[in-house]
Formats: sequence, structure tokens, C-alpha cells
Amino acid sequence: MRLSDYLYLASKNLSRRKKSVVINVFLIMIAMLIFIVALSFTNHFLNAMNKAINQNISYRTIAVLDYDENSQKELMDQISQMNHVERVMTSEEYETRVEVKELDGNISLIGADHEITPNIIAGRGILPGESGVCIIPEKFYPYNDLYQNFDPEKIIDGKSLIDKKIKITYHSYDFSNGVNALNQTFEKELTVIGVYNQDENINDYNYCYASFEDVQAINKELEENTIYAENVIYFKANSIYTIVDEAKNVEEVLNEIRNLDCRAIIKSTANIELIDTINLVFLIIFIFLCIISIISITVSSIKSISERKYEIGMQKAIGYKNKEIQKILLTENFLIGIFSYIPTLILAMLIVYFVKVIMIPSNFQLQQIGVDLDFSVCFIAFIISLCIPLFSSILCGKKILQKTPISLNKEG
Repeated sequence: MRLSDYLYLASKNLSRRKKSVVINVFLIMIAMLIFIVALSFTNHFLNAMNKAINQNISYRTIAVLDYDENSQKELMDQISQMNHVERVMTSEEYETRVEVKELDGNISLIGADHEITPNIIAGRGILPGESGVCIIPEKFYPYNDLYQNFDPEKIIDGKSLIDKKIKITYHSYDFSNGVNALNQTFEKELTVIGVYNQDENINDYNYCYASFEDVQAINKELEENTIYAENVIYFKANSIYTIVDEAKNVEEVLNEIRNLDCRAIIKSTANIELIDTINLVFLIIFIFLCIISIISITVSSIKSISERKYEIGMQKAIGYKNKEIQKILLTENFLIGIFSYIPTLILAMLIVYFVKVIMIPSNFQLQQIGVDLDFSVCFIAFIISLCIPLFSSILCGKKILQKTPISLNKEG
């Protein structure tokens, strides 16, 4: 018989057993839907966490505190010689906060260079020795209080600002009369040269990157033009910032710095052991869901074939060969697998769409993690939904086909 004949006979057989076919398809759909959605979400969460920890500079930054200012240079030289240390700098070079009046908000400028920078998804990075430039988030949103007044409509497409200038302002103050009075206002223009994905970095929408030299120049200008009251001692934060190559090496560098009799803390703590534990838990969940899906599909497939002993006996009685019957069963299970997988994939896409469109926009933290279908999981689900029914039909069909038509008719 030709392939078209097997498809015709299989479709006819399936149409005669609508109730059992629908139940079988439904069971496979439920198993595959749970498999695809659960694993897609967990995989996306893990990828987001791993990317965030590796790409977010604050997870790789150690602040060195309470040291002798007279030995600052010597201490910085010692730290820079340690393994896994990418850069050692003063607090003046690390970060500053400025206003963007045109966009009615503030941005944080974080020090960066051609090596220490987030992954650029559009434009380019900072060239060696370059200044007067900045890298902004893909979703750019200068704000004063994001959590209380978040307005999604104010988010700017960072890519649209590439090669354009952003005018920033910053202020020095006069404390000489015991009040916080504005002293001077400074302006500076930065050219947007690149865009990074703030969600992958778990950064706020106003975290921008400029050269270490620009950040230092702004902080130095503010310090030189701030007027303090006489006979009043002001606390000035004095820190050395150390950037480590990878988050997993931070603890090692931290211990070495502490051995120099310095107080050192991690700017943003990333619990690597917890991430490894979560990875292990999700691996167990993956194996569990695989086993449940395989068992569910196998049982439903075997049950479907076992209920058709009478039909198979009649086919043998009228002259169908065992190979032909086996091929018909395989074609039927192939069609069931296809009929199960396509609507399952559509439902999974609808669930993801609902989460992305309805739930995520109203939750800032979920926006940073994001969700999406994992195509590798979808492919695995496709293989399971096709191969397991086929494999089950071969095993079960082979055992049933060994019997005579008479014994099959009696059992049916």
C-alpha cells in the first residue's frame, strides 16, 4: 500500500473512534502543555538570573572602606595585582547621578570603558580613551521615583537616540549658612553611542554608562564647587571600588582584600550557591515532567491499541498482513501526535502572550525577568508527543499481532 492509503485508513479509523481519540489527544495535550509552559518559564528565569549576575557590574563590584587615605594609592596597587581583578578605582570614578531636564528625570551614570561594559545590542561600545559619550538602556526612562509614578508611556526606545546628544545638568550646593542652598549648575552633553538590554542586566531604566573619566570629572567638579560651613565636620564617603571579572570569583577577591586589614563589602550580593541549587531543582523538575509526560502518553497509547483487539482481529481475518496493520497503527499514532501538539503549542503561546501582555506590564520586577517560550523545550515536547506514541504502538502492536484472529476476537 502507498502512504496515501495508510493515511486514508488511519483517518477513517480515528473518525470511527472519536470519543477515545479525543480523550487520548486531551491527555497528551495536558501533559505537553504543562511540560512546555513550566519548563519555558523556569528556563527563561534561570537564563535571566545567570545573565544578570554575569553582566550586571554591581554584582561584580567590591567596595573597600575604612582604610588609611595616605596609603590609598599603595592599597589600590596591591588590589590591582590580585587574580580576577579587572579594575580598581576611587568612588569618584564609579558612579554619579545627574538630571536630564529635557526628559524630566534623573539618570545614574556608571563608569565604564571598552572592556567593562554591558553587552551592546545596538550601536557600539566606548572606545579606548573616548569621552563625552554614553550607553543607555534599550528601554530608556529617566525618572525621579519609578516605583510610585511609573508610566510605561514615558519609556523611550533607546535605539532611536543613537548618535543623538543628551544634555545633562548637575548642581553644587552651599552649606555655609546651615541650609542646603543651590550654588552652581553645570551642563554637559553626552552623545548616545550604544544601547544595552536593561532587563538582562536587571538594571533600572535610568542606568546609563559613561567613561570613567567623565564620571570622575563630574564628581570632582561638584566637590570643588561645594561650599561647606566652617568648623563643621562633614562625612565624605571615601571608597575604593574593585570590579571583578566574574561574579563567581567575587568571594575569593573579597577575602584577599580583607586580609589586607580593610573592611570590604560586595555592592550587590549574588548568591551563586542559591542559583546552583535552583538549577538543580529545575533539573529535577525537568526530569519529573519528562517522566510524567512519557508515562501519560505511553499509557494512553497502549490503552487505545488494547481496546481495539477485535478490530485488529477482523483486519487479520480479512487478509491484512501484520506489517500493514502495524503501519496503520503507527500512522494513527503519528496523526494523534500531530493533532495533540499543534493545539498545545497554540495554547502555550496564548498563555505566554497573556502573561507578557496582561501581567508583566503592571509589574516592574517581572518586566526585568521577562517570559517567553523556550524553543528547545518546544522541540523536545514535539519529539515526545510523536515518538512516544509511535514507540508504544510498536511494542503493544507487536504483542497483539502475534495472536490469532480468533483469540483477538474473543478478547475484544
